[in-house]
Amino acid sequence: MEESGHRRHRALLALAGVLVVQGIQVAAVFDPGPHTGGDNAGYIALGHSILDRGAYLELWDPAESPHTKYPPVFPILLAGAMALGVKSWVGLKGVSVAATMLAAVFTFLWVREREHWILAAGVTLLFAASNAVLDYSRWILSDPTFLAFTVGGLWALDRSRRNPKQALFLALGSLLVVLAYFTRSAGLPLVLAVGLWLGLERRWKVLAAYSAGFLA
Repeated sequence: MEESGHRRHRALLALAGVLVVQGIQVAAVFDPGPHTGGDNAGYIALGHSILDRGAYLELWDPAESPHTKYPPVFPILLAGAMALGVKSWVGLKGVSVAATMLAAVFTFLWVREREHWILAAGVTLLFAASNAVLDYSRWILSDPTFLAFTVGGLWALDRSRRNPKQALFLALGSLLVVLAYFTRSAGLPLVLAVGLWLGLERRWKVLAAYSAGFLA
């Protein structure tokens, strides 16, 4: 038991070290300017709509019609940051930075479930240093949040598969997968895959609850 505690302590120190390195890398590539693609302005406007109007509207449209393009989770997170007093472009980019680092945490935990903490640290460092992860950490886009929910969902579901008695991780994984879909619609195949897996495992009650929650 004491040896296991030491291993856990070393793993936590390794994860902390990885996050420090990742933080330095994110700071090195950080860009305070707006993204030239324009989607970030749309997300911010939707955040204002949720916070100020209590509705999901296209404020840039004089008719203020209901928005139907972007799923709502990322704008909800932006609205939450705004409610806490974050107003500037630079401050709102903190949502993407936090999501990027959360994705790294989930990556470490997922690899650590199967391999030694040293390998988990190495894989997570490579993940955190990848060009795409660093690039998306600089912009107000939904991709880092989608990535965090996806990796977190896969980690939790894999843990529940390896130990079916851990119902909490099954619930957490299912929730994260659904949140991933409501962050980017590209998450729909993952939602369907989880449903198929639950059916193949004959976990009918869990599948019924999962399906009902998603449909709701």
